[in-house]
Amino acid sequence: MKKLSEMVELVSGSPQFRITEVSDVNAPLYTYYGQPDIADDLVDIVSSNVDHKQVRTLDKVNTLYTEDVVFSLISGISTIVRIAHEGYLYTQNYVKLIPHENIDSQYLVYLLNEDKLIQKQFQLGLQGSQVLKYTLRQVKE
Repeated sequence: MKKLSEMVELVSGSPQFRITEVSDVNAPLYTYYGQPDIADDLVDIVSSNVDHKQVRTLDKVNTLYTEDVVFSLISGISTIVRIAHEGYLYTQNYVKLIPHENIDSQYLVYLLNEDKLIQKQFQLGLQGSQVLKYTLRQVKE
């Protein structure tokens, strides 16, 4: 059985506490990708009542592109990023999964969200005080 790290490249989000906010209006303005956004992308809608946190920074940060596969370390849900969230900054609470050749992104999302064996692996990794971030780190090893 192959490990997830053998089928996809995992790119962690930018550590939010290391992002230096600046007041320079010429600095890029980024919108944070959050749980409401992952939920919207999963069902292909755009909620208009979401209050998005933004930051101006000159730091190099990780951003999302349309059709990226993103996995939430908070909820354990994965989705494909829709055009409405292109350019959003994703933090350490999310991981971008870049599938290798011959792996369909939609099928990957389906497996991560619905496959009972994968869910069982996540749950086994969550026993005790461990969190999902630790479980994903185990999958990578």
